Amino acid sequence: MQREGYEEVTKPFFRDIVIYAFRYAITRQSMAGSIFTDWLRENISMVTNHDIRLMVREISEEVEHDYFTNIDKPTWVNFGLFLQKVLNEREDRHG
Repeated sequence: MQREGYEEVTKPFFRDIVIYAFRYAITRQSMAGSIFTDWLRENISMVTNHDIRLMVREISEEVEHDYFTNIDKPTWVNFGLFLQKVLNEREDRHG
């Protein structure tokens, strides 16, 4: 299914792989967070609004409970802000 401004992924396992990679990266104190967030910024058009909301919520929970290390926190906070901006822009366009 294609929508104006972005395309939703229709391959059944792609969505699962993205969410698994997100959940792996968010819990690591390694380059996984930066690699994943850089990749998803470049490929955000392939991610649904539902999945963006899920990631924003999970990042917010991690921040709220102070689970991030000082090194990882800026990466994830900035990525959460990026995701929220993308979501707001999409919702503004589509009402």
